[in-house]
Amino acid sequence: MIEFARFVDQAFLPSIALGVVLGIAWRYVPVGRLRTALQWIASLLFFVPQPFALFLGAYSSGLRLYQQALLSLWGFGTCALLVARIVSREAQATPGLLSRMTYWRQTTEEIRKTQRVLGALRNRPQRPRSRFVLATAALAMATLGVWCGWNVVGDYLLKHQVVVGRVEGARVVRGTRSPSTYQVIIDHQGYNITRDLLAQLRRDDVVEAEVGVASGTILVIRSNVHPPQAGIPR
Repeated sequence: MIEFARFVDQAFLPSIALGVVLGIAWRYVPVGRLRTALQWIASLLFFVPQPFALFLGAYSSGLRLYQQALLSLWGFGTCALLVARIVSREAQATPGLLSRMTYWRQTTEEIRKTQRVLGALRNRPQRPRSRFVLATAALAMATLGVWCGWNVVGDYLLKHQVVVGRVEGARVVRGTRSPSTYQVIIDHQGYNITRDLLAQLRRDDVVEAEVGVASGTILVIRSNVHPPQAGIPR
């Protein structure tokens, strides 16, 4: 699993970037099979890596940054959609910048297909939801966006805390969004840690590590002195 997480970490940014490039390029291609193929490839390259990054963030120190950034962006994005839905109940929606960007360089037939799909989704039978429920959901998603955004800023942009001490043990924290969340105990203090960094440690190691100030997660192991005998069970 660690090796697969490292692969996703290495492929994530190139895949997203190539998806964005193809998402722009297909709009300049004449209508035909090539245009359709580029549309599908761009969508796959952009969206497929995202659930892997969300699921495997606990396994790779590099992938964790993408996990927290995605959660923040999806949180704020979902909040914006919910707020727009609340507002649209009282005011008629009008085409705006987002609509113009969505339909940019699309053919008339492609725009009609998109509008038919969106119209079918809007008009499908569903239970009416109160403004209070929508507002509560929007607040929850905004909270997720702020929390994960602070993790990105505090852990990866601000100066790290340096921790030096002896490794006393490790544990797995169950019941979280990721399949497993790991902690290592250094001098009686617990720190979150990704699985790939935990695999480098043994019980009674003397370790110097950098810890993010937002989440208390070990992000970098500067040095590590192994004892004669291994300890932390794999």
